[in-house]
Amino acid sequence: MGVRRAPTGDLANSIGVDVMHIHIPPDETFPTFLESLESTVRLFTPPPASQTTDSPLQLTPGEQSYLLNLSSDKDAALTALFELWTIKESYTKALGSGLGFDFSRVEYDFRTQTLSIDGQPLCGWFLGIFHFDVEGDKYIGATCHRLEEDSTPCIVEILNVQDAPWCRRLSALQVIEEAVPFVQ
Repeated sequence: MGVRRAPTGDLANSIGVDVMHIHIPPDETFPTFLESLESTVRLFTPPPASQTTDSPLQLTPGEQSYLLNLSSDKDAALTALFELWTIKESYTKALGSGLGFDFSRVEYDFRTQTLSIDGQPLCGWFLGIFHFDVEGDKYIGATCHRLEEDSTPCIVEILNVQDAPWCRRLSALQVIEEAVPFVQ
């Protein structure tokens, strides 16, 4: 899911949101799931010419190493993979690029919870991740938006949405019904 306000030339009006179901087929291990995911991405998303990594998922070497070190703990590795993916997706959606952006340019450091772009710390952005359950299934999401202040380094925050009044579960019909008045 991506959200982007109408372009005004001001990045402060841009937000990006990504939500994913944390799930792999029961007969997969984390390394085999990662391989099958990479194959799927390779089929549908040719890597950009500027790609700096061999990973079709456009993970940096540090991200790949972190994930593979977790692979003996399938749940932890899977959660980290989806955290990483939603972080990158929400940022690139806020830019208006989504999957068109070379994800290998975006690096998330799991230890410091910081994001860098082209090796430089990302400043002037808010990025938060959140976890929630729906009928026993686990989900993860990330939200990103530009801040007024340009010099603040971005540290990814963990958001608690379980009881947040602004976080509601809606059916597709409810989303459409609530959105129509805003686009008319």
